[in-house]
Amino acid sequence: MKHSIAAILSVFLILSTTAGQTGEQTYVIKKGDTLWDLAFKFLGDPFKWSQLWHQNQYITNPNLIYPDKTLVVGGAGQDAQTGTAQENGTPASSSSPAPSRQDEFFSETKQALAQSEKQTSSPFVEAGGPKKVEADVYDSLFRAAMHRNNHFTSDFMEKTAFLWDKKDEKGLVYPGNASLQKMMNSKELLTRYERETYQHYEEVLVDPLSKTHYRPGDTVDIFHSYGIMKYRGIPVNLVRRVARGCIQSVVDKKISAVLFKIWDVVESGDRVDTVTHFANLELDTLVDPNASIKGTIFLRVENTELPYLYQTFILDKGSKDGVMVGDVFAVHAKNDPVFDRPSAIACAVRVDETSSTLALEKLVNSIGAGDTVSLVKRIRFK
Repeated sequence: MKHSIAAILSVFLILSTTAGQTGEQTYVIKKGDTLWDLAFKFLGDPFKWSQLWHQNQYITNPNLIYPDKTLVVGGAGQDAQTGTAQENGTPASSSSPAPSRQDEFFSETKQALAQSEKQTSSPFVEAGGPKKVEADVYDSLFRAAMHRNNHFTSDFMEKTAFLWDKKDEKGLVYPGNASLQKMMNSKELLTRYERETYQHYEEVLVDPLSKTHYRPGDTVDIFHSYGIMKYRGIPVNLVRRVARGCIQSVVDKKISAVLFKIWDVVESGDRVDTVTHFANLELDTLVDPNASIKGTIFLRVENTELPYLYQTFILDKGSKDGVMVGDVFAVHAKNDPVFDRPSAIACAVRVDETSSTLALEKLVNSIGAGDTVSLVKRIRFK
């Protein structure tokens, strides 16, 4: 363990000295490296992965970097040199600049490593694995990522996609009992089936079903459907809140609303339902789970060729299976040749009865439908 700590610290010492001399470094990519990990190692902040990407134009996909390729890393200049001198015991002069963010990170990393034996196991390696020290540092980064990306704010959870399985008054698997109506005049009758899009603060028409009752001042959510599909043998609808509006007037069945909040494209035909409020959750710490939950990825929500960080996907387990908001899962891809590590780490940001929506927090290899997941940590909220 002491040798592992010394090895990690030496990376930062060598980096600081080289940066002060040349202004930039090169690194030969090894198997298993990711831009996220290398940004943490060389820049002191995993969220600077995009900086490495832009510095190395030959990388076309940031999720795919290959062994034996040379990575150019920007240097830290005089700040790094000053930090190295202070670590070696040389006092800084009164005219020296204030400690840089890298110096602060170096000090925090030493403290984290010194306390690593007191930490619990990490979601980033299997329990009892050999990379315990690095894993504890990743635990700290994971907590920082949750704060940085606001994954448990009401705004994030309101716009998270999920599976809808309830039927409306007409027996259709759609949320709400009203829809946005295309605003037509006599010249538009021939194009009545074309989609119409709406903008922020625009007034829209709400077409209610027979049992829908709205009053001026009511707040409503606008849902967009991404398609009906079969899930556990029943039809479900993949939906997402795309906007929020306020009912302006109600005259007979003619209802108008103003869109005061928009998260995505709003179209005619999108469904309308009464508002659902979400509370802000504040992360406290990561704890070991008191349950064993295993499941399978049903689908990736965003239709992209490859997954990316913070993308969401649907897990085939929900509250009935013991899943809770804040649960952290290790994802094991079927096509990942490295069997002793997760291909990704994801966190439950929404939990329904039979399914959950997870957001990717760390990505090592491509994942997709049919890959397996297992519960490794739980987030405790304040």
